[in-house]
Amino acid sequence: MSQQPKSGGVQSNVNPSLKPKHDNVSRTTDSSDSVDDELWTGERLKYYLPLHNAAKIGDWERAKSFIDRDPNALTAQITVDSQTALHVAACCCQWGFILKLLELLSSPESIEVRDEEGSTVLHYVAQGGSLKTSKALVKKNAVLPQIVDNDGDPPLLNSISSAESKELVWYLSLITRVDSPTFPFFIPSLPGILYNLIQSGYYVVQVEIKNLPTQLVMVNAEESREGFPALQPRSLATQGLLIFNNLCYCSNSLNQQIDSDICYKTPMHQDFKSYMGSFADVCPPSVKIVREAKLKHECGIELVNHVCAQLSCMSFKQMKHFLQNPNPILDNAVENGIEEIVRTIIQHFPNLINYNITNERNILQAAIEYRQEKIVNIIKEISPTTTKNLCSQDIESKNTTLHLAGKLAPALKLFSVSGAALQMQRELQWFKEVEIYTHPAERGWINLNNETAKDVFRKEHKELAAQGEKWMKDTANSCMLVSTLIATVLFAAAFTVPGGNVNDNGIPSFLRTNAFALFAISDALGLFSSLTSLLMFLAILTARYAVDDFLESLPKKLIIGLGSLFVAIAAMIIAFGATLTIVLSERWHWISMPITLVASFPVAIFVMLQLPLFIQIVQSTYGASIFHPWPSRV
Repeated sequence: MSQQPKSGGVQSNVNPSLKPKHDNVSRTTDSSDSVDDELWTGERLKYYLPLHNAAKIGDWERAKSFIDRDPNALTAQITVDSQTALHVAACCCQWGFILKLLELLSSPESIEVRDEEGSTVLHYVAQGGSLKTSKALVKKNAVLPQIVDNDGDPPLLNSISSAESKELVWYLSLITRVDSPTFPFFIPSLPGILYNLIQSGYYVVQVEIKNLPTQLVMVNAEESREGFPALQPRSLATQGLLIFNNLCYCSNSLNQQIDSDICYKTPMHQDFKSYMGSFADVCPPSVKIVREAKLKHECGIELVNHVCAQLSCMSFKQMKHFLQNPNPILDNAVENGIEEIVRTIIQHFPNLINYNITNERNILQAAIEYRQEKIVNIIKEISPTTTKNLCSQDIESKNTTLHLAGKLAPALKLFSVSGAALQMQRELQWFKEVEIYTHPAERGWINLNNETAKDVFRKEHKELAAQGEKWMKDTANSCMLVSTLIATVLFAAAFTVPGGNVNDNGIPSFLRTNAFALFAISDALGLFSSLTSLLMFLAILTARYAVDDFLESLPKKLIIGLGSLFVAIAAMIIAFGATLTIVLSERWHWISMPITLVASFPVAIFVMLQLPLFIQIVQSTYGASIFHPWPSRV
């Protein structure tokens, strides 16, 4: 790439002692050492220091004064890294300064200067995330988006690394050409661009790949270390459909900003433009988030469908090699629970369901080992026969699928449930469900370690069972103390009724009042509830804590205990309020209302603290099964 030569002439008002020597030689990355030593002296850096500092802070007046004295400073390389004033301003995000500098530059080639890293000013502007400045640079020189740095990266990749402007990524993706290189520094690798785009979560941009030639879209895994990046599991699986934060959509403001010569070529892009333009200004932020998540989800599915359509042109052996090299794409999709990838691949290649995807495990066995219920449900949708046949396939060391269910779940799935006892319950539910699919003759199968599936479960979950026992006992002890106090107070209150008795016959003085009736009912209800809670927590403390007890016995006792304790606390507060109303109503008739409001605060606090745990236990014990029911067949 040719660069503008710089003449050494300066106006007479510049101090000759500060004038840089050999200013007519520009420094490039392939210059000789002698030229570098002669050119980049302390004298030259000192000369350009005022311009350097002005560009860093965006001081246009100071920079303009320097440029008026020395017009060659516009394109001079003023740092040891061969950066111009444009580079320095872009690194410091001085966008207004750059726009003013562009007005003084007459030659488009003058902004193609690259520094030692091979980066143009557009690389740094893209990294900073300024759409307006990027458009001004491209308008000045349309070749800039095609120039790559020393690593072969175009400005588009720099914009991906910045989360400042998602619109900028969209803009650069539309003007960056990879199919018809017309410049010496053209984009060398479409897979690298696609990989980085998808890894950063920009799926909408990827829909454009359908307009590219097939030979650019389809890269054989045998010829590329990366393989096809659109299905790389560590990009799409772990960051794609699970994470909806890094999102690139064509917003209404973007529609107004993009130049008229940039158009939406695909039907999906036209739908995006219409959809986003109609609702971008009227939707609240929460609705926008849901809408964007849905659009990203749809784009991810469309991208996977497109890749699978290209894979269908290969032989089955080539397709399997492609999905397994360099990384096991399908296995990682199952491991991360990305049901869209698994469902789409199975729809395009149904024969894959009978083959092992990794470590002698088929899709169903891998899903059970990774505890991915969504993937299991996909298999169940096919048929009960298919599910049972897949469960019957052999695994290494004579293990069965039930042995896999007996292993401890991965930490990420295990800790998604709060509390060791509930984690133990979820593990038991998985084991019981898989036991249904397993042939009765295989349920007692012994592996090479002379262990049945139940032996494996007890061994793997021994520590978790101990933690669950401790959690249950600690919870029962704490709640039992509260239940005992409530029962003691309410029992004593039953014999010391408010207002006392009439004479010595034991009849309460306010027996015929409504407030006294409320007191009596709430006191009795609270006493019976607290005693019930006390008995349940006592049963938890004295339980045998066998492994199967964590499935239903212990959770049911905890549900009854917590529910009874909640009723007891509420009844105690009601009884206290009724008592105050009886005692104070003679003087303050309005006292019942503020008493009721104040009494509701303790109940509300208890609900906020304990209700989430209570609901989770109820759902885990009495809720729907982990897996969907078998599909109905006509």
